Amino acid sequence: EPAEALYLGDHGRDIEAGRAVGMPTVSCDWGYIGPDEDVASWGADYRLATPADIPTLIKNILQIN
Repeated sequence: EPAEALYLGDHGRDIEAGRAVGMPTVSCDWGYIGPDEDVASWGADYRLATPADIPTLIKNILQIN
């Protein structure tokens, strides 16, 4: 189910797409982000600084120790 997945994106349109299908969204501070992009303005449910943060996010969402 869409609500059981995460949509990670490096552009505002990715966050919009994830929301459109009912997925929790994650903005990523890496990838194809232009210097003038305001990642915080995308309004994602979560935000990650590096790919290395993905496992911690998943553990936190699932509340795994």
